[in-house]
Amino acid sequence: MNLNPNLAAVLIALCFGVVIFPWAKATSKLGIGEFFIVIGVIYIIFGILQCLFRKNALSYSVDGLLWALITGIIYVLALSGISYYLPRPETNLRVFVTITAAYPLVTTVISTVAARKIPSIQELSFILLVIVGIAGLSLLSPGPNV
Repeated sequence: MNLNPNLAAVLIALCFGVVIFPWAKATSKLGIGEFFIVIGVIYIIFGILQCLFRKNALSYSVDGLLWALITGIIYVLALSGISYYLPRPETNLRVFVTITAAYPLVTTVISTVAARKIPSIQELSFILLVIVGIAGLSLLSPGPNV
């Protein structure tokens, strides 16, 4: 399937938006370790399938493996935090999910610094809007799920 990248991003955002609900149910019924085992098995199965159905040869490099390892560690830290706080009764799901969904702000800032490029007006507007949204949700939101 060859989608327009922007359409693919919208579909991915929809998946991320929906996944939080089964995730909350799973982590309230399983321990975090068991949850990660299930997710890990799914990742391994999909990795094997991707390798089997590739048209070109498999490629490995020390740099690639190092970056994959760093990515995995950061991803597991983020997933651990979400898995720990998501099922807690004091967590307001709507606010928690919205704030964690602000990760593109971090990505935008890091990519701007890495590319050594001055942000455009649209990017600055996005950054400001996200910061105001996070501050508003953090300071003005009600307590736990009601």
